[in-house]
Amino acid sequence: VVTIHLLPNQHWKTFQAGQYVQITVELNGQTHQRYYSLSAMQSDGTFSITVKKVHDGVVSAWLNSQLSVGQTLKLALPQGDFVYKQQAKVLFICAGSGITPCYSMVSDLLQQQATVDTQVYAQFSHAHEVIFAQDLAQWPNQDVPVQLAFSQAEQTPSPVLNAQNLLTQYPDLLDRDVYLCGPTGFMDNIISALVAANFNLAKLHCERFTTASRDYQGNLDFSV
Repeated sequence: VVTIHLLPNQHWKTFQAGQYVQITVELNGQTHQRYYSLSAMQSDGTFSITVKKVHDGVVSAWLNSQLSVGQTLKLALPQGDFVYKQQAKVLFICAGSGITPCYSMVSDLLQQQATVDTQVYAQFSHAHEVIFAQDLAQWPNQDVPVQLAFSQAEQTPSPVLNAQNLLTQYPDLLDRDVYLCGPTGFMDNIISALVAANFNLAKLHCERFTTASRDYQGNLDFSV
């Protein structure tokens, strides 16, 4: 995984944390387009994208190993409705690179010093694959509890979420809005667990990542 800091030109407009951007690159005479979640805008006018290198991924491999400081990328304007909608109590549930838009929203809330009851559940395969590990370790000190879980490790800080333990880990779940992002199988399992818990799906906000040309690509988001 690599985080790339970008300085937009004068045509750029502001965006909301959680949105994504289309990036166009020319590689070996072919045009490739990919979509990546945006980090919160920094005070110096930059933002960043975090790109996970995918096996046989053309664009993700190039961004991870070939892109250098000073190069120019073509950006479209920000898109997407997977953004914080001013609820008082929220739970972010994410897995793998699905943490990127959730990280953006939580970071933005912390920058604004917003008084929002925020909790985060982040699942990865192993401990060494945690994205934004340093920030996740600091968030509890800023009143944002974080539960990490590792789906393929023998030992894990928190149990992997399922229909049996969802309400145990989050007793006030029914009072919260849930923001969900991650691989399809992970999201389907979480949605099934929410249904089993009688969660109001009008309070569920989702963004699905799909694979296109063997690269991760943020799909259009939707609410269930």
